[in-house]
Amino acid sequence: MVTDDDELAADVRLRRMHGMREQYEHVVVAGNSRMSEVEAAALRVMLPRLAEHNDRRREIARRYREAAPGLRWQAPHERHVYHLCVVRTSDRDRFRAAMPFDTAVHYPRALTQQPAYERFTRAPCPEAEVWAAECVSLPCFPEMSDDEIEMVCRALQ
Repeated sequence: MVTDDDELAADVRLRRMHGMREQYEHVVVAGNSRMSEVEAAALRVMLPRLAEHNDRRREIARRYREAAPGLRWQAPHERHVYHLCVVRTSDRDRFRAAMPFDTAVHYPRALTQQPAYERFTRAPCPEAEVWAAECVSLPCFPEMSDDEIEMVCRALQ
């Protein structure tokens, strides 16, 4: 897009980033459906292996749950593909600091806590807000080696 209108340019920049002014703080309702040619080419090559990769992520999540049954996990489901393998913990920062591998927090705020959606909120959503405050994403990708999975399992115990 080309414009000499600074206000319009700022609005377009904001919307192209899902309405985020800061990481995970959405101030306007927006989306982003762009995909580069390189991403499209990679997906075309990887698509035939999608079922295999989904099965591998399911296996990884199963192994994590079996290694640490006392943790609070996403409910298992045979069609869940574990794009994110999430565990809940009341002391997220301490949990993450204790792990000898990288973890992530993908959704630290519920939609009801996003400025962009405040006008749509009719009532608090305590379950979603607690989930957002407690969720931690663990490594879960099909290329993980069995040794890497075992290292995560030992750390979770």
